[in-house]
Amino acid sequence: MEGRATGWRSRLWPQVPAAIADELALARVARLRVLAPMLYSTMIAVILTAMAATAGDAPALAAGDDAPWLIRYGMPLAIVGIAAIRLFHWLRRRNAPTSAAAAHRLIGRMVLIAIPIAALCSIWAASSWWLSVPGQRSYYPMFVVMGTLTTAFCVASVRGATLAALAAGLTPVIATLLIAGNWMDRSRCSRRPS
Repeated sequence: MEGRATGWRSRLWPQVPAAIADELALARVARLRVLAPMLYSTMIAVILTAMAATAGDAPALAAGDDAPWLIRYGMPLAIVGIAAIRLFHWLRRRNAPTSAAAAHRLIGRMVLIAIPIAALCSIWAASSWWLSVPGQRSYYPMFVVMGTLTTAFCVASVRGATLAALAAGLTPVIATLLIAGNWMDRSRCSRRPS
């Protein structure tokens, strides 16, 4: 890369010099090989914990109806299934040699993988929040924020995937909390009336 890049885009998203691009891609993949299995293991644990934590109260909606099967079991089990497949993928290729070209392709795919997983988690949390009784609503934003921050940490070596995971993971929950207008839910604090 010749010359100096100028402008706001180059400051926010600087280009990697060609001389180190391959070495950086290989280093990013090496980091992902360590952190991605932890990410998917944590995601499975958090989703299963969220399901277990709300199991006793989850069917009780404001109208007294049961939560739809898709939201109560379908979406979280789909997330667990996707995470298990990705975990198996990363564990299987943990020690496989990687070329620079393959590393660049993998980094490019990380954004495409991070967005739907984070969005599905956040949409599940936002849907569960809307359908749950006020006393248990604070669980859902807490679980999705924990999961989103864990994802961002684990894919931090791939800037695009990090930003995509944060945006896709937090936007539905933030929008839900802003639309609802309940300041206690926004701050994820719940206080029972005296």
